[in-house]
Amino acid sequence: MKAKQRTEITYEAHETTVIRYGRGQSSVYCRQCGIYTANLSVAQASSILSVTPLEMERSIRDGQIHTIDDAIDPLILCGNSIRLLLLGENTDGEAAKLGE
Repeated sequence: MKAKQRTEITYEAHETTVIRYGRGQSSVYCRQCGIYTANLSVAQASSILSVTPLEMERSIRDGQIHTIDDAIDPLILCGNSIRLLLLGENTDGEAAKLGE
């Protein structure tokens, strides 16, 4: 009797998000991160993270997403804190998930 041959296929997928700004895009200083970073509106950050406004609000309140205090616009967000959430890290270097 012939032995059956088994083939196992493993599929791995990776996703990369690239955020580009036009000329004249300014950077802002984030006091929590201690660096100059891109500034994002709530709508831009919501779109990048694919989350609802309620989840954005919760993450801002919990300190996962930093706000820029001295901004002229109503609410400007720190691009670095958004980047860290995309990478699954907290600003403390720990694992982070949006809304937790």
